[in-house]
Amino acid sequence: MKAFIFNSGSGSRMGDLTKSNPKALVKLANDEAILSRQIRLLKSCGINEIIISTGPFEDQIKDLTKKFNKLKFSFIRNDKYNETNSIYSMYLAKDFIKEDDFIILHGDLVFDQKILEKLIFSKSRNVCLINKKIDLPEKDFKGKIVNEKLKKISVSIFDKDCFALQPLYKFDSKTLELWHNEIEKFIKKDEVKVYAENALNNILDIVDVSYLDYDGNYVEEIDNQDDLKRVNVCFRLFDYANQEIITSSDYLGEINKYIISESLKNPLIVHGKHLLKDDKFKIFCSNYTCFSNYSPNPKYEEIIEGLDVFKKYNCDSIVAIGGGSCIDVAKGIKIFSPMKNSDYINQVFDYVELPLLAVPTTAGTGTESTRYSVIYYNKEKQSLTHDSILPNACILNSDFLIDLPVYQKKSTLLDAFCQAVESYWSVNSNEESKVYAKEAIELFLNNYKEYIKNNHCTYPSVMLLSNLAGRAINITQTTAPHAMSYKLTTLYNIAHGHAVSLGLPKVLEYIINNIDKIQDIRGKVYLANSLDELVNIFKVKDKLDLIKAIEIIINEFNLETPKATKEEIEILASSVDVNRLKNNPVILSKEVLKEMYQSIFNI
Repeated sequence: MKAFIFNSGSGSRMGDLTKSNPKALVKLANDEAILSRQIRLLKSCGINEIIISTGPFEDQIKDLTKKFNKLKFSFIRNDKYNETNSIYSMYLAKDFIKEDDFIILHGDLVFDQKILEKLIFSKSRNVCLINKKIDLPEKDFKGKIVNEKLKKISVSIFDKDCFALQPLYKFDSKTLELWHNEIEKFIKKDEVKVYAENALNNILDIVDVSYLDYDGNYVEEIDNQDDLKRVNVCFRLFDYANQEIITSSDYLGEINKYIISESLKNPLIVHGKHLLKDDKFKIFCSNYTCFSNYSPNPKYEEIIEGLDVFKKYNCDSIVAIGGGSCIDVAKGIKIFSPMKNSDYINQVFDYVELPLLAVPTTAGTGTESTRYSVIYYNKEKQSLTHDSILPNACILNSDFLIDLPVYQKKSTLLDAFCQAVESYWSVNSNEESKVYAKEAIELFLNNYKEYIKNNHCTYPSVMLLSNLAGRAINITQTTAPHAMSYKLTTLYNIAHGHAVSLGLPKVLEYIINNIDKIQDIRGKVYLANSLDELVNIFKVKDKLDLIKAIEIIINEFNLETPKATKEEIEILASSVDVNRLKNNPVILSKEVLKEMYQSIFNI
């Protein structure tokens, strides 16, 4: 199967975004060009040959395709792009689109991988995408469905049997031949300013075109900047949710399966040193390039050392097996990997198409399912944030929790707990993040007491709750308790989750008592309702009891609060990253932060 992408329009309705490049090269919120995303997803579904129609800025489109060096591309230039519509580009492509089945799509579509997989692997030879649940669009395509078959595509049909349709299709070679015959009739009559779908309509009575309902998946067309804004809010949630999550105690077997399935030739294995105690892992590691020279709080210089190894041995992918620091190192290597200039951290990040598999050996950060990497640069914490460092897949193996030291068990579990609670009140919370957070909190409440007693039966649930908390925070980002924790970690040499837990009850209390200082644009009612939802999840009477319940839970972990001086309180309050406070639902001033630190340390 091959693919053909209509991409000859100038994108005139995109304003300044298309003054010097085609609409296909407009970047999405994940820093990936629309066309690059389309090609990446087609490639991931096994499409190795792609034909692209071009108009203006043809050289830029060709340059973009060079990074997909394992794919075969053909380009069809439509010199009359200003005078014609897609029917003329389809006409020019006749000699390229034949004798094979094809995925046909418009070059301004953004879609998720799952719907593309459904389309490609559908048993039907000819398939379109419709959505029966959404309102009919005014200016976009609709499809007329009669007896479960497509009978017409048009912008101007609004009958009861018409539904929203997106221009992403699968057609077999016979249908394409018939379609091209009709297209030639239009061209001979000089009808070149219409959609290619107009000619397709002429054969829909003699060919069977079934449909897939894309409700629950994501397909959107970008015509203007308003569309782009809307798409940028939505498509990333589908990408996050599409991450492959594998649960298995045979993690080495699953890694080998992944390497084979993705045709990886030379992965870099970033791993925790503790794994070398396992003979099976040592045998596995002996077959690959490996890197483990990093600290528990990884330094920028250590990332660069790993990057040098990656480049020296021409690695084509990364597998991270270890705790949060290990996975953060792997993410750092990935985001820096295509950069030419050695000042990596101060460059603008671009989308990196490099396979990354994460295998967490602790349960706490959920970093195997987030787009964040925490490293230290010039002794200060830096958070690398980019959608492309969200691992492509992760393997959850709860057996790793058996040998974790007690303090690490407690602190990592508290980190997951705090992430889930914080994500619930974050200004970026939404229905999806709350589903993840709620399930994580409930799993925590049902398992934490037995987990810290080393009851092995709780390990699968704890590994899952950590992942769910990570998925929640991946959407919402962390808030004030995390922002307050980083200097605590370095100043008093305590674990991250331990540090975060110290501030969680204090921040919650301040939010409840100062709801009028709301900075969430959804307002006080939304925040109050979110807090009431937490009250119900914790099964307590009211918001004040919620604070007490969380304090009691944290005290049960029996972790000491460090001793601080007044001078250190000033240092702590000054260290808080104000950008992270923007995710907090209420405004926090430096004076308020000082008061909370004083309360934590009873000063």
